[in-house]
Amino acid sequence: MDIFKAMTTFVRVVEDGTFSAAADRLQTPVSSVSRQVRALEEHLGTELMLRSTRSLQLTEIGKLYLNETRQILEGLSLAEDLVANYHQVPKGVLRISAMPSYGEQAVVPLLAEFEQLYPEIVIDLELTDQLADFNQSNIELAFRGGTLPDERLVAQQLDDNRFYLCASPSYLEYNGIPRQVSDLQYHKALLYRAPHQVMRWLAIDNNNFQTVSIEEVLITNSASLLMQSVLAGKGLAMLPLWGIRESLRQGDIQLVELEQSITASQIGTAGIYMLYQRLRYEVPKIRAAVDFFKKRLTASCD
Repeated sequence: MDIFKAMTTFVRVVEDGTFSAAADRLQTPVSSVSRQVRALEEHLGTELMLRSTRSLQLTEIGKLYLNETRQILEGLSLAEDLVANYHQVPKGVLRISAMPSYGEQAVVPLLAEFEQLYPEIVIDLELTDQLADFNQSNIELAFRGGTLPDERLVAQQLDDNRFYLCASPSYLEYNGIPRQVSDLQYHKALLYRAPHQVMRWLAIDNNNFQTVSIEEVLITNSASLLMQSVLAGKGLAMLPLWGIRESLRQGDIQLVELEQSITASQIGTAGIYMLYQRLRYEVPKIRAAVDFFKKRLTASCD
């Protein structure tokens, strides 16, 4: 029995839900798929799945074996990629995942330059706030904000992800500059909607958080709309430094400093991270992308 072939067949059956679907995907007879899974069970001396006319259900040991098998097959695939690509130029499809706001403002503007440097790499970019499992989703490079992510991944911090209170000079000239948290009740707020909640502002007092009282005039999950509204003088906003750095330099936006600290999140240390699998770094297309984005994006940090 070819153990790796049998393991691959077992994983395909689980992922596709039926022996026939797995057979279609593997382009092999259903009887062959069934024999390979049965032979694997006999080799292991245990039943991995319960079969019925309508469905397949993994046993407890089958679930554990599935997780380990996926890691083994992924490791084998990585090893083959390393050998096959070691002396090759960077090429192939590169799957990138980025949170929409950072992706649009920081990653997308660099893609034209990257494509000029590496014309044989095809970018497959997904803008989403959801970070799927690298192994199951085939994601090769990801950009995420928040606290230090999964320790199993290499996490290169690119920037600060803390939020700062800001507004356009025209808004502050017309409405005045708030100095106290209590002054905010006379101002207008432009709020960002994160995947699971609206990021309402919190005043910090001796490590306690109190919701800030302020008139809300816009709630959106569009970073570009939020920025446009700030520049148009429609209100105050809490925005990350990486998103407003250039506007601050040009004088289109200015920071507002209060005597008491406020935040848009109760999470403490926060950063923007580039994530990738350590072993995958030796694949030319991934090494090229990691080195490029690390140089171009960390160079903008103050």
